[in-house]
Amino acid sequence: MLIFSKLNSMKKKLLLLFLVPLFIICASFFSSKKQSISKPEILVTIAPYKYFVERLSDNTIVVKSLVPEAADPHGFEPPAKELLSLFNAKAWFLVGEPFEDHFLPIIKRNDPALKVIHLDHNVSKTLQLCCPHHSHKHTMEDRHFWMSPKVMKTQINMMAGALKDLYPQKSEIIDQRLKEINIDFDKLDSELTSQTADCNSPYLLVSHPAFGYFCRDYGLNQLAIENETQDPSPKELTILFDTIKQKKIKTIYVQKQHSYKMAKLAAESLNLKMVEVNPYSENYFENMQSFGKKLGEN
Repeated sequence: MLIFSKLNSMKKKLLLLFLVPLFIICASFFSSKKQSISKPEILVTIAPYKYFVERLSDNTIVVKSLVPEAADPHGFEPPAKELLSLFNAKAWFLVGEPFEDHFLPIIKRNDPALKVIHLDHNVSKTLQLCCPHHSHKHTMEDRHFWMSPKVMKTQINMMAGALKDLYPQKSEIIDQRLKEINIDFDKLDSELTSQTADCNSPYLLVSHPAFGYFCRDYGLNQLAIENETQDPSPKELTILFDTIKQKKIKTIYVQKQHSYKMAKLAAESLNLKMVEVNPYSENYFENMQSFGKKLGEN
């Protein structure tokens, strides 16, 4: 009996050693599951807008950016597993990327209550841009309108209105954060105006044409190596090199989201400084201030 009693005691201890950690794990799982279910969720297409939803809500809203920061949004397609996780969202802020039109019906079909806000509506996507492949300025499409603080400021006000409609109980905090954000936009615009005025050249040489709105707002001329998303032909490359020499351009800006093989060739051939920038960085103000500083130094 004593042996049996000791054996039972040992079994109890072993059972407790097994059950206690299991209980802790389960409690943690259901707690986090409950928390994730109780919090609202908003979809954005690219990371800069994630930053603004979180800031407007004082980080009380769970936000998901569909496109990873290092990916190219123009050719992006969310994997099926990713789409399955999106069906409980309350709203999606769209920016006009091609994949949105393809996947929106799928998400809406599974979640008809999803509210869709087209941030690209009422924003012109065609700009008069300077291009080395043409003898004069020409019109081309540009979807990178968040690179204009002026356009972005308008969009954030639109986002704030949509969030207040979705979460009226958060209206007071959203209004307060919006005032702070608008002050930051005005400050950023002033800084960029000063920094671009100090640029050594009015020409901004880039590998991918993502800076049309920025150049329009701050009196610069964008020169892009890409010609309508294609690498330049040998003839176009010769014209480009001649233009770079003629304009005395010393710096070329590249992005990790797009191939910059031809930019490397230009940098090596013409002894240009190559600077990596990221228009899709999540922290919008920090990123734009960093970009303005780089322009002022070059």
